[in-house]
Amino acid sequence: MNLYQLSEPTKSQEIMLGIDLGTTNSLVALASPKGVRLITDNSGHSIIPSVIAYVDGNAMIGYQAMAKESSTYSSKRVIASRSVEGLCIRSGNHDLDQAIRDSAEILRYLKKLAQLSEGLEVNRVVLTVPAHFNEHARNATRKAAEIAGLDVVRLLNEPTAAAVAHSLNARAAGNFLVYDLGGGTFDVSILKVYDGALRVVATGGDNNLGGDDFDDILASYLYSCAISSLKREQLLLAKRVKEHLSNHDDWSFEAAPGNLSANAIIGSGLVMKPKLDYVTRDEVEKLWDHLIKRSMAIAHRTIKDSGFSHDKIDEIILVGGGSRMPLVKNTLQEMFGNRPPLDSINPDEVVAIGAGIQARALLGYSDHLLLDVVPMSLCIETLGDEVEVIIPRNAPIPAIIGKMFTTSIDGQTTFKIQILQGEGKLVKECVSLGLFELDGITPMLAGQARLEITFIVDANGLLSVKAEERVTGISKDVDIRRIATSLDNKE
Repeated sequence: MNLYQLSEPTKSQEIMLGIDLGTTNSLVALASPKGVRLITDNSGHSIIPSVIAYVDGNAMIGYQAMAKESSTYSSKRVIASRSVEGLCIRSGNHDLDQAIRDSAEILRYLKKLAQLSEGLEVNRVVLTVPAHFNEHARNATRKAAEIAGLDVVRLLNEPTAAAVAHSLNARAAGNFLVYDLGGGTFDVSILKVYDGALRVVATGGDNNLGGDDFDDILASYLYSCAISSLKREQLLLAKRVKEHLSNHDDWSFEAAPGNLSANAIIGSGLVMKPKLDYVTRDEVEKLWDHLIKRSMAIAHRTIKDSGFSHDKIDEIILVGGGSRMPLVKNTLQEMFGNRPPLDSINPDEVVAIGAGIQARALLGYSDHLLLDVVPMSLCIETLGDEVEVIIPRNAPIPAIIGKMFTTSIDGQTTFKIQILQGEGKLVKECVSLGLFELDGITPMLAGQARLEITFIVDANGLLSVKAEERVTGISKDVDIRRIATSLDNKE
């Protein structure tokens, strides 16, 4: 007879975190039997700037870090792509491993805020990521959480988290379009909500489009200088002018309220007064028009992928600080027959709230069902540098799909397998997730070997691969997470 120790769950097992790790700001929600609540810092802020500064070897996070000249921000943009060429990186450091370390420090700080608030050790988390993050970016985010001492129970796409918050808050059903314009990334998702279930139908996005890009254009306009030469103080002023124009028709440097004046800019002050000290919303919106059109093209394409027509979209949900811009709201309203988008839940907070709700569901205090999809096709390289899709984009997850391949030359004893992600038809048009070999194959005539390659995507959207030569039985399992970064959890 086997004996088992039975005990009541501890209070720490009854709570979980929901974290929105953002490019510009981050938030943490606490999920418990009582419900979901946002955690605040000592000053009562729930929105924590995703800014870090290292002082005497110690990490300083948030508002205090913003006051330091050496502060690093927008690190999530480094994580967004393995190749940072063309990205607007504010951190001054394009190194992926350093971006992971910085993100880990921010996550560690958020965890500490939650633990101080609750008085308990909390390690489990539902962590959100942009829907269009590829495998590298998802694995890098998970690695940052592991370094921070967090157990990632679920990676949740940010638009999906927002839909969870809105649909469960209103007990609504129907087809939702989520327009998520954050600081560094843009996502759009189409979801169908029915009978307590949320099913993602299609998703799209751009990891190089976000509020940072709007700030760059406005700062360049105000100072009449190249974007590449912009300084931190100039970008901070542009950000505040952008926020001011969301509620006013114009802005004047001389008549600016206290929070827009030069003296209020965090840091050592403006390097120079703007060459333009008066702008109107109309003229600035013309500067931004091409960015909005870029986002709307993605929205149109995602609706087409979903199989819905525009008139079948029942609600539009706004997510991210960028969605507060009147230009965004007005353009979406025109696209969908003058139907105003939903912003009843703070667009800056809705993702963290949704992550908290999903965390509470995983604790067993909610019975809603969540079904997500693969954001980009998962493929392998084949003969002639061509691409064979194993799991197509927008396929439901979790998923297990395998395909059979063979050799093209006699006596081949090794298969080189390159794993790819993207929608291109050629290898160079996709992102390489890794390369591995299956060797020791018995020499056979071309076409006789039977190589089965199976892709397995879990509920977090993370990929593992199995390759097996069916004639000899030789096989290999590959965890893509081990390919993503060289960092270990002690760093």
